[in-house]
Amino acid sequence: MSRNLISPNMDKFAVLILCHGRPKYNDTYHTLNRSGYTGRKIIIIDNLDDTKDEYIRTYGFENVFVFNKAWVALESDSMNNFNDRRATLFVRNATFDIAKELGLDYFLVLDDDYGSFCHKREECERTSKRLDEVFYWFVEYLINTPIKCIAFSQGGDHIGGYNPNKMYKRKVMNSFFCVTERPFEFYGSMNDDVNSYLVNGTRGDIFITFYPFMLHQATTQQISEGLTETYKIYGTYVKSFYSVICAPSSCSIRLMGEKNPRLHHLISWVNASPYIISNKYKK
Repeated sequence: MSRNLISPNMDKFAVLILCHGRPKYNDTYHTLNRSGYTGRKIIIIDNLDDTKDEYIRTYGFENVFVFNKAWVALESDSMNNFNDRRATLFVRNATFDIAKELGLDYFLVLDDDYGSFCHKREECERTSKRLDEVFYWFVEYLINTPIKCIAFSQGGDHIGGYNPNKMYKRKVMNSFFCVTERPFEFYGSMNDDVNSYLVNGTRGDIFITFYPFMLHQATTQQISEGLTETYKIYGTYVKSFYSVICAPSSCSIRLMGEKNPRLHHLISWVNASPYIISNKYKK
């Protein structure tokens, strides 16, 4: 990377926390405060949320943004033919327009159930208390490269032990550092994050998970509201199959886990991302 780096103006940055139906529960909001983040935090909810008034009372009118889900749904590909709109697809697709309306140049999208943010090195992890600096570094890296989106790693990314050569992976899930003027689409009522990096990745867009910094998320389906009911109704088989529909040449279904195995998507990265071909094959 060039030494002449563009420095981000963090006054033009905010964390957008996606919420629905549980104003008394927002682990992420409080975790950010405990971890040294002092910047803007905006709660994003849809206009169909019956608890929106309580969100406003709890976090303040200026810190809650209400978007029109029906309008965004008209322009989003849910990849199905039913009208169940209990999905993060719509709010994630709305974030770029929301960021423009808020006057942001870059932003971080998070769900509401993150319990800690940690520095990860070898087998050790340490809870971060300097998120202002961490977020600055991530935004600086993002705006000085052609990358579309950067994400923190998750616990599952570190299964198998520490690998010094494993610093990045071409995916993004559960956290999204974005530049407002580099928008991209999410697809599918379920697994929209996986669908996005698969579809857009095949088109040459770069999505990266940075392994040395990670987040801890609440166990899926253990907290009411949010997407919990949707997962219980449709299950992970349906959820994963949206990604197979998106990219059948690189995505399949397999059993994941040992004690309580469940169906989950499996991505063949050789087929999922463009590769640079060696000049020796040039004719």
